[in-house]
Amino acid sequence: MDEPVNKRLPSAAQKPPWISVAVIMAMGLALLNAFISESTALMLVDLRQQMDLSHAQASLLRFAPAAAGLLIAPSAGAITDGLGAKRSLSASLILFGLGGLLIALSNTASSLIVGLLVLGLGQMSATVIGYALLTKSAATPKQLGLYLAAWTIVWNLGFLVFPPITGMILTQTVRSWNVIGQIVLASSLCLFMGNTALMSHTLNTNNGCTNGWDWMISLGVVFSLSTALPILHGVDPKLTPVVLGVDLGIAALLIWMIKRSPFNQQQLRFLANPTLVLAMLAVAATYCIDWNYYSERFITLRYGLHLDQTTGWLTPANAMAVAGASLFGLVSTNVGVLQSTAGALLIWLLCPLAFILTTPSTGVVWTAASVALFTLLECYTYTGLETLAASHVPKANLGTFSSLLVGLNTTVKSAGGALTTAAMTNAYQITLRDKLEPLPLSSDQTTSIIHWLSEGRFQLALDHDTTIPGFIVNTHLLPTSPLRIGALIRSWHVLGHLIQTQIVVIALLFIAAVLQQRHHRGRAAVEP
Repeated sequence: MDEPVNKRLPSAAQKPPWISVAVIMAMGLALLNAFISESTALMLVDLRQQMDLSHAQASLLRFAPAAAGLLIAPSAGAITDGLGAKRSLSASLILFGLGGLLIALSNTASSLIVGLLVLGLGQMSATVIGYALLTKSAATPKQLGLYLAAWTIVWNLGFLVFPPITGMILTQTVRSWNVIGQIVLASSLCLFMGNTALMSHTLNTNNGCTNGWDWMISLGVVFSLSTALPILHGVDPKLTPVVLGVDLGIAALLIWMIKRSPFNQQQLRFLANPTLVLAMLAVAATYCIDWNYYSERFITLRYGLHLDQTTGWLTPANAMAVAGASLFGLVSTNVGVLQSTAGALLIWLLCPLAFILTTPSTGVVWTAASVALFTLLECYTYTGLETLAASHVPKANLGTFSSLLVGLNTTVKSAGGALTTAAMTNAYQITLRDKLEPLPLSSDQTTSIIHWLSEGRFQLALDHDTTIPGFIVNTHLLPTSPLRIGALIRSWHVLGHLIQTQIVVIALLFIAAVLQQRHHRGRAAVEP
């Protein structure tokens, strides 16, 4: 199992002279992306307060970078493969900096949207190129596992370090987005100068420039529209059939473009490897359930905590993400990628039991510890699955592969968030309606209470709906009431079952990938 699964990876003697610089640049991009991901949410809080944005406007603003980035992601990967990483990375960092400049100068929501769109173009393409640099630098699957573990460690360290920084920016500045834009601009300039000064060696490029822009652009549109569907459905459900129809039409056009062009087929030939496809699906499946958001929400509402208190309880969980990636890097080096990933998957399958067996008497310490253990194993397994997938990609196609994986992950994450929200809301509604219907309430009052409680904003129900009888409020709607606690516990159980199903699917995909890999090796050994 320890032998290289991709014999086209470069040997140690063939390492290009810029290999260490490539890893450093990739780590810098991961750190910058973590800052942007962490600061965008707080920036929107400030925007909604100062510009009186509606929920729909805030959703569209948050989606703007991803929409633009997904449009260019397939092209960014193919450009990296065809023109070389140095020029591609420099171009994406220029877009990165321009987006930061526009955000720093923005005074209106419309100008901010433009800045976020440009930032998204640079952010997604820089992520794809940085990932390609990282994977191309590995000489063996074990070294690839170490590099991907380092990438994940740096990313999660950002989520540990940046929350207090972005929180201080939000509270200490008048327009937080201007300061965030300045930080992004300065960071991208530093990375650009580092890329120009340090990566002075000529990078290997393919003999010809990459073309086939038709399928790349079409795939970007498919990624973007697929990711937008759940968000647009929440803004205006009438848009869903129209967007879905356009998305399916472009997907059909994409298939036709690939089938009619031998060049396009050549660019995507690496996808003919079933082991690679199964491993990519396993990686994407880790985004199917939005457990992170709902675990934070459960701890906050169940135990009546303020957000800063919840952050304190979940800090060990965030640290466990770093520990999980670090542990994989250490274990896989000694044991092997497949064995270490399989062992973690087996233990991870048992983790949802801590969610499912939660009772009203379960304390916050046990709940936070369960989330921390789950985070450790999730990050460990994710790094292993990602290593398994990347190790089966020819070096010449790592850019295209990284763009496909990033686009697939983002699309599944959007759909998974909508799926989790629907399941959790349904759990609230079933539990609350059974308890509220026997009470002397009108149907409108019952619906109002269910809505506010399912949103976690129980205090708004008490403040805004004065028609609810006082004895019902004092008996059933306070934070410590059995009805409310029961609804939260029920939703936590549902989340546990969803996660368990998700892990089973991931395990089946992983097993199928390993069996397919062994079958391929067996055939290769028999054939002369």
